[in-house]
Amino acid sequence: MRHVAATLVLLGCVSVGMAKAPPRVAVPLRGFGVASPVGSQLQVLAGQLEIEVLNLRNACRTMNLPGGARLQVNLTADRAVQVVQQFRQLTARAASPAEVLTAHAAVDQMLTQFAALVESYAVGSPAVAQALSRAQFADDRLHAALGGVNPGGDVQRQLVVRLAGSLEDAVNELRAVIDDSQLAGFDRTLSRQLRQVSGASRRVAQLADGGAAAPAVTAEVAQLVAGWQSVTPQVTLVASRSPRVRLQAAQVEQLLAELARSAGGGVPLPDPGFGIVTPSSRVFVVGAGEGGGPRVRIFQELNGPSSDFFAYDPNYRGGVRVAIADLNGDGFPDIVTAPGRDTAPLIRVFDGRTLTLLTQFVAYDPPYDLGTFVAAADLTRDGRAFVAVGPGDGGPPHVKVFDVASGKLVRELYAYGKDLRCGVRVAIADVDGDGTADLLTAPGPDPGIGPQVKVFSGRDGQLLREFDACDARWRGGLHVAAADVTRNGRAEVIVGTDAGGPGSVRVFDPLAGRLLADWQPYGNRFRSGVRVAAFDVNNDGVPDIVVAPGVGSLNVPIRAYDGRTRRPLGEFVPFEGGFAGGAFVGGR
Repeated sequence: MRHVAATLVLLGCVSVGMAKAPPRVAVPLRGFGVASPVGSQLQVLAGQLEIEVLNLRNACRTMNLPGGARLQVNLTADRAVQVVQQFRQLTARAASPAEVLTAHAAVDQMLTQFAALVESYAVGSPAVAQALSRAQFADDRLHAALGGVNPGGDVQRQLVVRLAGSLEDAVNELRAVIDDSQLAGFDRTLSRQLRQVSGASRRVAQLADGGAAAPAVTAEVAQLVAGWQSVTPQVTLVASRSPRVRLQAAQVEQLLAELARSAGGGVPLPDPGFGIVTPSSRVFVVGAGEGGGPRVRIFQELNGPSSDFFAYDPNYRGGVRVAIADLNGDGFPDIVTAPGRDTAPLIRVFDGRTLTLLTQFVAYDPPYDLGTFVAAADLTRDGRAFVAVGPGDGGPPHVKVFDVASGKLVRELYAYGKDLRCGVRVAIADVDGDGTADLLTAPGPDPGIGPQVKVFSGRDGQLLREFDACDARWRGGLHVAAADVTRNGRAEVIVGTDAGGPGSVRVFDPLAGRLLADWQPYGNRFRSGVRVAAFDVNNDGVPDIVVAPGVGSLNVPIRAYDGRTRRPLGEFVPFEGGFAGGAFVGGR
């Protein structure tokens, strides 16, 4: 698949606006290890490749092709998906290195064939060019990991050649994106300097491919690294004004880091903060609701997203639930996703800097397929990050908490009666101010339970507090979030009533048992339910309250309210017109 995506971009297919971010390559995975439900690093990488090939197939189906060409592309796309899925299934069991390498050779051959076919038809299609770029880099990550499976001299040399070639493509694409951005005051000198970095990448590939001794290749890589470092300050200035430049620069940076490791150079690279968002950014994410594809959009402000992507097969129509927190401790908020109904409860964690798949795990045993709610908490002072899950509507109230750092299930409990089938909506926040994140639960719709919100201690799992969040006769379920909106060092509880009710949002001080605010963001006739999250929209240091409509609400906007005063701050419709599935929100 080498050089294909860059060729498309340089032919004028540089994507604009809402293009999905390409995955980055060859960064060490943090999180669940071999002994965990996730399995091996290869399994995670194979899952990432499967996502990207599915996205590429979906993008190809939007091309306006004559009948014969359309059939050829669709059949080849289906075959590529099948081969990649077979490889992913192989990595999920205890296959030998020889089996894995043989299977991946078939994957590589199929993807190369698919890419060549796409290249012949896709000139002028930015969406297809971007999807192809992501699939290529996902495959590069697999190549890098497989170099560790069989680190023989030839394999390692081939890996260096491949990474150097991919780096050349990525630098050329970065140059094209910067040229296309047409930012005021942009100096063309940077474009010429990036061309020199691209040429240096090509020389590394030529040296390794020509059989040069390892020290010569390492020395050339060191010069390449120095060349990139010399342009990093200028790229950083441009990236601060363009999310697309920031994304592409992150790709170059990570490719170069992996190339340096693979070539034995050990050259340390500074971290200029490239990525989808800047370190410690205020970010919230939106996931499409029921009936929509698993589309996730990332926002740093209300007037537009910085990126979006599909967390699962784009053809899946159960929607996606979302949460956000820095789970790997790199300063960038990461994105956690969970699918809706009618599929396995596969939780995925995406690196917020690069949108690569960090880890994934199945939250509940088969044949469970009722959907999953999810929450996440940043790394704590003892180095732990948490993902909490709760079953969807119709499931038992069985809540689980996973420690991302160790990959272990650290807590599970039935938040309500075991015989209930209400499902559970979850949140994580420090409610009692002891420095440890606590677990909050709210029931879904069930005739057997009222609007009981519960808070469980993050230290020992003991029940800290429970209260009715609205009229005790309400049986329609609640959505829950938590944030310190009063800046007293303790998180307040934010709840929204689910479908069928008055569409109310309420804010509580749970320890004092006091209602702080109560309003109806969509009016008293709105009956589609309200999902809630917290995000500092106006950058005043206080989390604000973001609300999203539930299913059945055609073109109803997401709205933000000041955390201090509940004054409206703004609104936007998260998806294109005609979508009535509502949305899920997660904030940081």
